[in-house]
Amino acid sequence: MNYGKIIYFDTANATGLSTVLFVSGCNHQCEGCFNPETWNSNYGKPYNRIVENRIINSLKPPIKNLVISGGDPLYENNRETILSLCMRVQHETEAKIILYTGYLMEEIKKMKEFNMISSYVNIIIDGKFEKNNPSPILDFRGSLNQRAWEMSLARPPKDISSSYFKYKTKFDF
Repeated sequence: MNYGKIIYFDTANATGLSTVLFVSGCNHQCEGCFNPETWNSNYGKPYNRIVENRIINSLKPPIKNLVISGGDPLYENNRETILSLCMRVQHETEAKIILYTGYLMEEIKKMKEFNMISSYVNIIIDGKFEKNNPSPILDFRGSLNQRAWEMSLARPPKDISSSYFKYKTKFDF
């Protein structure tokens, strides 16, 4: 797996401070994508244990989250590496894992890795970016069709979109 970039101390992709990993590889190729260079799975740098250790070491307070975006973390060639990273994050840190994917939850449930995803990922933001359906007044999603799911092995994924996405007004600073 390759990755495009890592952002440390990010505030744009989740509540609180986050480390954000942008992976390479995506077959959705959404019109108006924020990171079209990451569609190509060969884009960027090779992901390896040294990179993973840097990510793990960054997930100490005040960092609250690891956000995984792309590209698409659930692109078929990325899944094994992403799940391995998520397993380490859950075992070695207290960070929450938030994963952005163009797949819908209905498609994710059919993936052979679904139980592993449910075990290690806390929140999934699903759905392709829709250029003609932007969310200029909402936090943490590019278009209004995208949903937030709370993951757990103990129960089916729970749609938490109404509480996860925060509405902003022109008076919020």
